[in-house]
Amino acid sequence: MPSRSLILLLSAGSIFTLGHSAQAQETDCTDPFFQREINRCAALHFEKADAALALIYQDALVRLRAQDEDLKDVDPRLVGAENGLRNAQAAWIRYRDAHCEVMAVPSRGGSMEPMVISACKADLTEVRTRQLKDMLDELG
Repeated sequence: MPSRSLILLLSAGSIFTLGHSAQAQETDCTDPFFQREINRCAALHFEKADAALALIYQDALVRLRAQDEDLKDVDPRLVGAENGLRNAQAAWIRYRDAHCEVMAVPSRGGSMEPMVISACKADLTEVRTRQLKDMLDELG
């Protein structure tokens, strides 16, 4: 049977964890002050940018799959756009992540490092989203 002090300690830890999780979810990014808040806001910005990219990427895959389907009977050599985008996107993600790690080298190990990485990823992700939107616009 656990001691009363152990139960109180575990309960206090649970309350702290719940409070900390709620605080992280309620971060006000209109004017963050502490580095922890700034890091969290940068991470949220990246998450939003990544979600927007995921949507446009899925749209692009659907469009390119349809294009491949339309062209397979015309000329099989023209097929492969969907697979090409998948390969390009995988390579782009590797590039983005590696590039942002390098950009964060000056702040490595410091409290700003997560912010630098998240901000870099958000910026590049927004650029990639525009690239895919432009590609879709060109497809008509």
